[in-house]
Amino acid sequence: MTGVILIGFIWQHVGAVQNPTFLTIFALPVIGAIFLSRRHPYLIAAVSLCVVLFVALAQAPELRWYASGLFGSDAWLTWMFGHQSTVAQPFFSGFSAPSSYLIVLLEVFSVGLSACAVAAEYVGIVFERLSAHTALARAEAERGQELCST
Repeated sequence: MTGVILIGFIWQHVGAVQNPTFLTIFALPVIGAIFLSRRHPYLIAAVSLCVVLFVALAQAPELRWYASGLFGSDAWLTWMFGHQSTVAQPFFSGFSAPSSYLIVLLEVFSVGLSACAVAAEYVGIVFERLSAHTALARAEAERGQELCST
């Protein structure tokens, strides 16, 4: 989880929502989590989504406006991010994304990350089956070796 937070920190400093291609990096810890446990990819995907939403809310006042309309109050947003009513200067000059683009970007990111978690769980299941078949084949080979030596 610390690595995901570190990736979020780096994403914030390379442009955040103005650099959407960097979001693909968040899929690597989700896919790599198959070696820890079966449900771990879902946990890492949820943490990644929370980190991305936090950084996106910190960087884009338009998203904070939508979030305050969604939850009815902006007291928690003011407490977390302060009064930042002005739009931040774009990291990349010439790129100014509309707020609908940012919302669709976050939706597509969440769907893609969920798909990566499901795929990672499937690959984990396949690796477990292969490991079981390898152990079975090794036991059969040892039994055949014993039979041959007798």
